Amino acid sequence: MINKYFLAFFLATALVGCGGSGEDLSSSMDGSGDGSSGGSGGTTNQSAEGLWVGQITSQKEGAPISSIGIIRPTTGEYFFATNSDYSTLINGTGFIEGSKITSKDFVNPDSKLGAKSGTFEGSVVTSKTLLINEFSLGSNKVSGTFSFASLYNTGSNLNKLTGEYGSTVDSQIKYSFEFKNPSADKTNFIGTSSNLNCQYLGTLSLIDATKNIYRLTDLTIEKYDTRDNIQCNQSSTVNSALSGYAAFVEVGGKTSLLLLAINDVKNTTFSAVLNKK
Repeated sequence: MINKYFLAFFLATALVGCGGSGEDLSSSMDGSGDGSSGGSGGTTNQSAEGLWVGQITSQKEGAPISSIGIIRPTTGEYFFATNSDYSTLINGTGFIEGSKITSKDFVNPDSKLGAKSGTFEGSVVTSKTLLINEFSLGSNKVSGTFSFASLYNTGSNLNKLTGEYGSTVDSQIKYSFEFKNPSADKTNFIGTSSNLNCQYLGTLSLIDATKNIYRLTDLTIEKYDTRDNIQCNQSSTVNSALSGYAAFVEVGGKTSLLLLAINDVKNTTFSAVLNKK
């Protein structure tokens, strides 16, 4: 139950940053819009773009849960990961008008939130705070607080990615990833998770050299044990390649690599925090 509420919250949070003025997402996602199209009487829209870290609190569960995610400008797309090992993903789009953030849709393919739809409202201050006043998911209510991670503005460099990575200390999934020497604009990687019997192949590329964010594309997940009775991640097939984003984050006092991805039909996800070996 905690996981699903947490995911919901992330969705809500992401939504906060994704929208522009309710009708024109591109005009104010970066905080530069005049707010006129959103009916806010000329008030400049805030922006939820960036890397956000924080906690959510479930009315039912009580204990706060750590969360981390990425909100993109212009499109309003968001990716948030939760669970003790960040293995649960929330994905969706959202809207922002003035400092108010709202969302009406989210996707949680593994259903660990307990539902695949919900609503939320909150407020955001550009590059500072993201507050979720209330997220409704059935009879449960969730609130949360996120802070903007300044690490988002440290810039990106494919050479930073090169090397071997493993699972975070608390992860129950035994990941082992390797990022190869990059070309001019992208780097390929290969990974495995021994206890899930999965192999991961994909590509990371630059988006904006001034921001700590990378585009993740062509992520395929497949079995590395071909025996018929062995499945990868509870599924023997994946309908399509996954795509999403990656960024360096601070987790447990270490700089780690956050990977977030979902496929086009939104029935398969991947999210993890990896530490460099």
